[in-house]
Amino acid sequence: MSQRKDRKYAQKRLTDQEILELFLQKATGRPRSLDEEKKGIWKGALISTFLAGPFVTLLPLLTWSELIPAWYFGIPLGINAAFLLVWAVLFYLAFKKHEGLIVNNPERLFHFVGTGAFVYISWIGFYTSLMVMLSSIGSFVRIPGAPWWIPPLVYGTSGVGLWMGRKEILRAIIEGTEAHPWFRPIRLFFATSLGFLVFLAAVLRIFLNWLEQVNVNIALLLFTALLLALSVLLFGLTMLGVILAHLHYQKWCGAKELRI
Repeated sequence: MSQRKDRKYAQKRLTDQEILELFLQKATGRPRSLDEEKKGIWKGALISTFLAGPFVTLLPLLTWSELIPAWYFGIPLGINAAFLLVWAVLFYLAFKKHEGLIVNNPERLFHFVGTGAFVYISWIGFYTSLMVMLSSIGSFVRIPGAPWWIPPLVYGTSGVGLWMGRKEILRAIIEGTEAHPWFRPIRLFFATSLGFLVFLAAVLRIFLNWLEQVNVNIALLLFTALLLALSVLLFGLTMLGVILAHLHYQKWCGAKELRI
């Protein structure tokens, strides 16, 4: 039975090039006008710097309260702001430099802006993932005798595993129900909706409140595991953003065959 399923899957298997082309097509929106793209460069940088960045940095601040001074978290916040603003300047200068080549070429404009936009998205995803991971450390070290390095070790190992399996992940996303059965849990992992996560977080919070009354250490351990799972999910989404930025860049450079 298993061999018959494998033969059926092999007959429908898309090539790696087809997977990358379909992923780029399905994951990217429609191109906008030149003026809209110019405004979007600075709009995205300012929103990410002064709204998204400080909000995300509050996450580890809550779990690390009373452990270290709060001003320490100004360091990652400053790094986030510096990266976003410097990238905005560099991207704007590159935009002006190549404006003559792309003003009458919607496709090149689309891929040029797509490269910059997904670099933004990837950085924000990575920064959020990192802050959630730091939150998990702040929760974990409150357990007596718990070594601080376990959460970052799990985070780093998971990140390496995601990157090594990036082609399989893209195949699972694109092929959907036609994907090999082993890929379906991967597709479900990356297709989880934000609304479901919010609902799940509310239910888990109620459960954790009850568990704290039974055993505080078990509640902290479960909370740490949940934060680590969320950080790995965000890291995976960041990886997809990096892949999209690279695919757009290859298209902008005129590559005939896409690679990751």
